[in-house]
Amino acid sequence: MIDAKRLVTSSPGFAGVLGPKDLNEALDYLTPHTSRQGQGKPWILAPKEIAKLIQEFHKPVVDDEPARNGTSNFGGPKEPTSPTDHVLQIWEVWKVGGHPIYHHDMFQTGYGTPACPPNGIPDPEFNPYHRQVFEFLKQRSRYEVR
Repeated sequence: MIDAKRLVTSSPGFAGVLGPKDLNEALDYLTPHTSRQGQGKPWILAPKEIAKLIQEFHKPVVDDEPARNGTSNFGGPKEPTSPTDHVLQIWEVWKVGGHPIYHHDMFQTGYGTPACPPNGIPDPEFNPYHRQVFEFLKQRSRYEVR
């Protein structure tokens, strides 16, 4: 049975794969893996990709993993990143009408790694990088684009 009250989305492929047209048309909202550091500056590339999807499909678009730091596994950055990378990308995604999500590398590296707090719960106080990004997110109304 189809549940008409349930929202459906998908994060297709890997970095820079924005989803096939038929899938994007069928979903309630889009959550693509936008382009990352290997393809250029994600705070410039990703907002353009998000804006294109919003314009083409007229539905909410969530930037699945903006400018993340941490493991280079699973499409992560090959070079060092800065919290400013992440903040700039979130800001630019807001400006084009998209929505960010905050990706935490602990789920890819697991218990006992430097990315994972001992209690296993994402905690911005555990990681100074994450703390800066969460501080920006907490103050969205101060920076909100209208």
